[in-house]
Amino acid sequence: MEYFRSLALLTATHLLLIGCAHQSSLTGLPAPVSSELIMQGPSTEVMKPVDVGFMADSPSLTGFAEQLLAANNHQLFSPLRLSSSGDNIATTTQVSRIYDTTVVGTPRQRKARIDDIINSFYRNDNYQFQYQADGNFSAAEAFERQAGNCVAFSALMVKLARSQGLEASFQIVETLPGWDQIDAETVMYIRHINTNIGISAYESINVDINSPRDAVTVRSRLISDQEAEAEFLNNLAIDALASDDFSLAHQLLYQSLSLNDQSGGSWSNLGTLYRRMGYDDWAEQAFLKGATALYNVETAQSNLERFYRQRQQLAYADILADALQEYRESNPITHQRRAREQMIAGDFDAAIDHLEVALAIAPNLHSTLYMLAISHEFSGDNELADSYQQAANDISEQRDSLRFEAKRQALLSIHSD
Repeated sequence: MEYFRSLALLTATHLLLIGCAHQSSLTGLPAPVSSELIMQGPSTEVMKPVDVGFMADSPSLTGFAEQLLAANNHQLFSPLRLSSSGDNIATTTQVSRIYDTTVVGTPRQRKARIDDIINSFYRNDNYQFQYQADGNFSAAEAFERQAGNCVAFSALMVKLARSQGLEASFQIVETLPGWDQIDAETVMYIRHINTNIGISAYESINVDINSPRDAVTVRSRLISDQEAEAEFLNNLAIDALASDDFSLAHQLLYQSLSLNDQSGGSWSNLGTLYRRMGYDDWAEQAFLKGATALYNVETAQSNLERFYRQRQQLAYADILADALQEYRESNPITHQRRAREQMIAGDFDAAIDHLEVALAIAPNLHSTLYMLAISHEFSGDNELADSYQQAANDISEQRDSLRFEAKRQALLSIHSD
């Protein structure tokens, strides 16, 4: 799995809700200064945009799309040309879709066209796309290299789907939490993105680097090309920060926030950059901005909480701790984490209690269903275990079942005595 990322201080690791707006009360905290002032920060340089070519065309990618269009037998009328802007694609974050009049063909034809795209990547001896964790590539670069992370793969899928007359959008999705340590002081929280391709006004298919089709996505939202590019720039900024290229990291984060100033994660990354540079007052401003953004505020809130505790500004820190606690209780992944701890400890009844809370919050999360199946099996209720196992299998793929079977075997080895 790969992702786009946000940074947190090492001792402030916590679970985040991905892609969903979350409003919490932060009354009593200082008000940040203007976004432009915070983005510029201590730098006196004029921030010039970096041309990253996120959704730009290339001759080879365009040629591949044209060959795919000519070769398949599921013709749609008036296919959309490859476009770096995506202006002729109507996208909404609601369940229903607004279709451009040039996107035509029956739902069956659209599904067949999606199959053609998937087969060109997963059943093509001459083209084998490989996952690369650090592959922060544009769509064209990902095509040339035949590799990339989830953002690169999604950019490529969006480009190809649109070239075949389909409406395609980037989509932020919730995944199990993951962390990667950059250095002794900083860890990186990883989030996931995939491609959502419309079939009709009420039906769509998700194409994911982890699997050709991911029919069930929990807590997701469609995002614009502009917001996707902002996340791509954010990834590049973290690469620069990891290499101690603070100037480039600042420039890329400035550009990212210019495209989307409602990403709490990007503001938090800017705050982390300022702290690394020794500008704590500017870091506070960036964390404050991120803590009150529209999306992904939790990393900024967590970093700001730690910031205030280090400064002995405990009243501010307590406000943030309360806000994070409220959030964590509403996140099914929090309850999965608690259940995992109880499963390892051998208290499967307590694990089931946590998992039932997670299931009530997100009924179609197959990982919860698999964990319930395992927990009931270890508790001796094989009938319920089989029921949850079947429910999980119905909404997931074989690879997911195999992954949880490995976890089951690991628990068997722990509790075999």
